[in-house]
Amino acid sequence: MKKGKYIFLSIITLGIFYFCTKSKAKKKAGNTNTSLSVSKMTGIDVNAFLKDIGGKENIISCESTISTLKITFKDVKKVLDVEKLKKTYKIVGCIKSYNKITFLFGDNSQAIEREINSK
Repeated sequence: MKKGKYIFLSIITLGIFYFCTKSKAKKKAGNTNTSLSVSKMTGIDVNAFLKDIGGKENIISCESTISTLKITFKDVKKVLDVEKLKKTYKIVGCIKSYNKITFLFGDNSQAIEREINSK
């Protein structure tokens, strides 16, 4: 009889544990993030970056999204080699077109754009 009680109590205990963890998991899965986190710091030396891309006078426009920085240049030949820029400034990727380069900086691209436009 003792063995039967032990098995019965074990089943009840494990059942309660199962339902408690299941309800906690549902609550956690139901939480949604309503805010977008964007870095306020640039993470790079913007003055050196400007120098390597031909200076402020070489930039026609500078725009950013959450993770990209799009810069339109007067003369794209003044820009340092894209591979060197990627290594120096930890750029994830670059997309180069006729007179525009899109840099994939991550969540600090908007802070870099603010710094460039303020100079």
